[in-house]
Amino acid sequence: MRILFYRCYKNLFISGTFLPALCSLALVSCASLAPHPKQTPLYDLRQIQDRQALDELLNLACSNGWPDRNLVMMLTPPRQLLSEEMVPCRDRYKGKKNFASKKSTQPYNYLSAHDQAWLFEAHRIIQKNYFNFMSLWLRPEQPQEMSFLHSAFATRPYLTARMMASAHGPHIGDAWRLLATHMDRILLASNHDEDRRLLAYAMARDSREHAALDIIAEQLQKGDALALQVLPYVALDMPEPIDDEMADMSEPELGYRVVPMLESYIIQQNYPSSFCHWAAHLNPGPLKYYANMVVNNLDESQACQKARD
Repeated sequence: MRILFYRCYKNLFISGTFLPALCSLALVSCASLAPHPKQTPLYDLRQIQDRQALDELLNLACSNGWPDRNLVMMLTPPRQLLSEEMVPCRDRYKGKKNFASKKSTQPYNYLSAHDQAWLFEAHRIIQKNYFNFMSLWLRPEQPQEMSFLHSAFATRPYLTARMMASAHGPHIGDAWRLLATHMDRILLASNHDEDRRLLAYAMARDSREHAALDIIAEQLQKGDALALQVLPYVALDMPEPIDDEMADMSEPELGYRVVPMLESYIIQQNYPSSFCHWAAHLNPGPLKYYANMVVNNLDESQACQKARD
């Protein structure tokens, strides 16, 4: 480079025509050899501590064409538990070509390499490895996995709780029960209804029916209609015939909690037609049995009459 500038200087006495061109060439060469500054990640996962901050990240993921099975699906509940303003990427970008063809291992360029590695490892432990080839449920019993999860709740508590609650497979065993105490505390502290619905879903998934019904009842008292969509995930019991002269049927502990819960909701909400539509489209089973008990007592509701028809 020193020789190149020397030749530029020498040409000053030979020809003023080529001097600007040669010197510009030298400057361009220097610029191309200079190291590019490292791009700062757009997001630090440690800073995402509530649903609003998470929504910004998910909107960014959607706008860059990431399909549901990637980052969005790691952190969101089943579709029916989402409000209309929280629709997943697939619903927002149905018309985009090659949208669903991207591999789930493709990196997220707006996160640091450390956050990317953390995200995929958390997904592997919490959501991916549900059971082995013998169909036995897997538990995070390896010391390094348990250490990772405890560290995850310490460094990225909200994201870890969301990922744990969004898992499709059940989390069973002492190890998961210990971790669930952190998940419960974090999502119960949230003032966002979606976090409460997601927690109720996770409790129902993990066979914690009474705890799930407690949260559903609280949400229904607040007028959260989407809380009804969590009830199908709760395993309810049914009345059974018993050999007793004083009674014909047993009283199911869980099932009879649902009836007054639903009655209180519809009275408080002034007999909403959405409830009758929800009850009419339930699959046959215990929940439909109890919902029909409630609907049959609503003869004064024209909406429920139409729903039954």
